[in-house]
Amino acid sequence: MMRKVIMTLLFSASMWGETLDTKAPAPFWTEDSVHKVLGIATVGSAALTAILRPQYEGETVEGFALHRNLAYVTAGLAGATILTGVWLHWDDVGLEYSATDYDNLHAILATVGGGMMIAAAVIGNNSMAHSTLGIGGAALMGSAIVLEW
Repeated sequence: MMRKVIMTLLFSASMWGETLDTKAPAPFWTEDSVHKVLGIATVGSAALTAILRPQYEGETVEGFALHRNLAYVTAGLAGATILTGVWLHWDDVGLEYSATDYDNLHAILATVGGGMMIAAAVIGNNSMAHSTLGIGGAALMGSAIVLEW
């Protein structure tokens, strides 16, 4: 017993100028921060996709390819945002809470918006609903972000 006390005194952190009650700094990347960054990146990518859309039917293949590739990136980000949101907020949302609960509204708006952006990328430019789905989905996900902050 005495040996244990002596060893504790000799090798305690306070003896070397450190306190035992120091807290480690918070990690830079947490699950919540990854979800936030993915959501903001999704809306930003959707805005960039809308801005860099082909202006008219006769535009070069490169213009269509850039818009299409950005749409695929946006759809992937939307899917990742939805999946991380389900992972993080599984216990925060549900039918036991009211429909006007901020977590429920955030989940509904973001999921519907993300689904609309994914649908816009999947159907491509073959439908009149293409731009409506893409821009409307980005607006819904953006409103979900604003609602959470």
